[in-house]
Amino acid sequence: MRVDMAYTGVLGPPSQYPLQAEAEHSQPQAEAERDQLQAEPDHGVTALAQVAMPQVITVWGPSGAPGRSTVAINLGDALHRLGRRVLLIDCDVFNPSLALMLGAHQSGHTLATLFAALARNPAVDLGDYLVRIRRDRFALIAGLSNPARWAELSLELFPRVLAAAHVFDFVVFDVAGDIASTTSSGSARAGPDLITRFLVREGWHLVVVGDSNILGIDRLARVASQVRRLRPNASIDFVLNRRPRTSGITDTHRELFHRLTKESITATLPYDRKTISAALERGCTASAIRQRGEFSNAMLAFASRLVTP
Repeated sequence: MRVDMAYTGVLGPPSQYPLQAEAEHSQPQAEAERDQLQAEPDHGVTALAQVAMPQVITVWGPSGAPGRSTVAINLGDALHRLGRRVLLIDCDVFNPSLALMLGAHQSGHTLATLFAALARNPAVDLGDYLVRIRRDRFALIAGLSNPARWAELSLELFPRVLAAAHVFDFVVFDVAGDIASTTSSGSARAGPDLITRFLVREGWHLVVVGDSNILGIDRLARVASQVRRLRPNASIDFVLNRRPRTSGITDTHRELFHRLTKESITATLPYDRKTISAALERGCTASAIRQRGEFSNAMLAFASRLVTP
C-alpha cells in the first residue's frame, strides 16, 4: 500500500472544519512537493481507517519555544474539562518534557517501551503504560528516556497505539522538529524529523503554535506554506500564544500573518505569566491554579471549537 495523497487521514477521519484560506505557492513547487510525498516509504497505515479510534490532534510549532508543550497540556486538560476522555502523548523526540511539566511520577514505561510491547503483541493493556493525571479520563504516555531511542518508534506501529487507546475520545500528540521534506543541502530528510512530519501530516486536526511577537509571526509565516502543502484539504488551526494585553498589537499580528501567508490566525491565547509559572512549579495544569483564569478560559473556548463542529 502507498500513501498517495499529502493528507490521507490515516490517523483520523477527514476534518469537518472548512479551510481558513488557501496557501499561495507556485504550481511547480506544489507538484514537486506532491511527488516527494508520494515517493515516501509506505508505512502500511491506511488500514487504520477501518479501526474504531479516538480523534487525533497534533500540536506542533516552529522553532523558538512558542509554548507548544504548554498548549498541548492545557488543550488536553480543556478537552477533559468538557467531559472528554483524553490521552496526551509526548512525541517530542528531541526534548520530551510533559511528564516533568505535569509533575508526573513515571511508571518506568515510556513511548519506546510501549512501541516495543506493541511490536510483540498488538493487544497490550495500555493501562500499564499510562501516567494518570485525572484518573482514567486524562492520562499521559511519557516521552523517550533518551532522544537516541527515536529509531524505536516505527511509523507502522502508530495505528496500533491508537487502536490500544480506543477507550479515549481524543489523543493529543505533542511533537517537535522540522517538517521540511529535504535538508538545507537538498538531500531527503531522514531521522527523527520523519516522525514529526508523519504526525503533522496524518492527524485528524493540526494545531500550529506561534509566539505572539514579530519574531514569532515571522517564524510561523515561514512554515505556513509547508504545513498547507502537507495538509492541503485538512483542518489546521494557526494559534498565537502569549498574546499581549494590548489588543491593537494582536490585531496587527493577525493582519501581518494573513498578508504574508493568506492564512488566518484562528485563536490567540493570553500571556498569563503568573498562572503558567505557578503551574510549572507545582507540576499541574493552568486550570488547577486558576480554573476561571484568562488563559484557562481561552483554552476552554478553543477546545470547545474542536468538539462542536
